[in-house]
Formats: sequence, structure tokens, C-alpha cells
Amino acid sequence: LCVYFFSSVFSSPMSAEPVAKKQKVGHTLNIAECVDKDSEGLSFSAMKTSKVSVLQGLAERADDMMAAFGVNTVEEFAAWKFGRWSQALVTMADCEVEGKRPLEAKLNVDLAMDKEHEMKSLKEIIQLPPSALQGLSPAADKILQSHHVTTIEKLGTWKYLKWAQAIVTLAGVEELKTDAEKKFDAEMKKLA
Repeated sequence: LCVYFFSSVFSSPMSAEPVAKKQKVGHTLNIAECVDKDSEGLSFSAMKTSKVSVLQGLAERADDMMAAFGVNTVEEFAAWKFGRWSQALVTMADCEVEGKRPLEAKLNVDLAMDKEHEMKSLKEIIQLPPSALQGLSPAADKILQSHHVTTIEKLGTWKYLKWAQAIVTLAGVEELKTDAEKKFDAEMKKLA
């Protein structure tokens, strides 16, 4: 009788609800449109240490392209100073109003720009080729042009750069421990 009761309670053949509705639904988030098929099951933490070509649309040749800039991983790409400078310049160009600079203003981006571009407005700067950034040569323009990045504005709004930054940011809020590991950690804290 005990065995019958126990098996009827836990096997649920008499239950009106389908089995699928009773199962706990896991996470449904995904970034299938941003990473290659082989990487869709990786954690954000694993993706950030992957080569740049993990980003969907960047072939393995992108690994060589970015290596020319000293960038080998998604995390390094996310932090790439030329990309971050370009993003900041594009963001601030939206705030610029022609003729509104006070005479005593000290605001400048001289350390990011080649000398001949230092006096230009932000709106002018973002229309320049990436090589106008201090530290990028004209050869960088050719390399980036192969991915349709022809201006500082295009570099600052490049979807691959945004995706890399999002992956790195979300890796910081990702829980990788199993429920058992979390329970063990909680028990260990009680003992401390």
C-alpha cells in the first residue's frame, strides 16, 4: 500500500496537467544573433575570453585583423581604446551645438587626435577616417575598411564592438555556480 501511494503521488499519470507544464522552465535568454553557432551555448564568461571571431559575422580573418591592433579576445576588443574613444566622440557629437563654445573653455580631445585634427568640432571629427585617431596609421583604415568601417563614427557605432562590450558587461553579472554549489557556499558561510 505504501509503495502504491508513493508511486502514484510522484509518477503523476492521473494528473490532468501535461508533464511539460510541470517541469521547471530554465533560462530562455540567448544571443543567437550575435555569436556563431558553436558558441551559442557558452557562458558570457567563456565568450569574453574567446577570439573575436566568436561574434557572428566576423570570420576567422577578423582574428588576424584585430591581432594587428593588439586585440586577441572579445574582452580586449571591448576595452580597445580606439573603439572606446570613437564611441565617446560619437556620443558627445550629439551634444555639440555649433557656435556655443565659451571663449575660456578648456574642453578638448587633443590626446586622442592627430595634431592636424585637434581644433575640429566633434561633428567634423567623427567624419574623419579612424587613422585621425592618435596611434592609428593609414594602414588601419585599410584593415577596418574591409569591415565597412571608414569613419570614426562608423567605428564608434560598430555593432561588433557593442556586442563585445555587452558580453563583457554581462559576464560580470552571470551566476556560474550550480544550485548545489550555492547551497554548499551558504552552509560554509554559516560555519564561518
